[in-house]
Amino acid sequence: MITETIERRYPYVISFVITTFYLCFHQLIDVTSTAKALFPVVTSISAIAVGFLLAAQSIILSIDERNVIKSLKQGGVYGHLVGYVVKAVNWSFVTTILTGIGMVLSLHENANGWMFSVIFTGMWVFITTTAVICCYRVIRIFSKILRQLAKADS
Repeated sequence: MITETIERRYPYVISFVITTFYLCFHQLIDVTSTAKALFPVVTSISAIAVGFLLAAQSIILSIDERNVIKSLKQGGVYGHLVGYVVKAVNWSFVTTILTGIGMVLSLHENANGWMFSVIFTGMWVFITTTAVICCYRVIRIFSKILRQLAKADS
């Protein structure tokens, strides 16, 4: 129960801690000066993550009859796995959209104003960090599944 709660919530807790750190030290951490170079890269990576995660989700569906998936279903974990994939896709998609908005806002002449640099960037840090950690969680779980499949086939 406790492990399940930690597994479900740790992306949000870590993102909150990192965002709080950014908000406390935003005067020392100048993200807006690198935003024009950073936003296109994050947009590309987020879009690639969405594609990867959707492909991973289709793989889960295609190996539905394997013993590993059957044991996940029997243990009540399969639904959590599918939920984690959907959350990672959603957070990555939101990151892509918010980063695109950031690229447009960074072109505005007042882009270095307080509203953009602190509030928007803080929100962007939280959403991007959550997306990255949710993707990591899915990749970690998929690695375990692949190891189990490899063990079963050998």
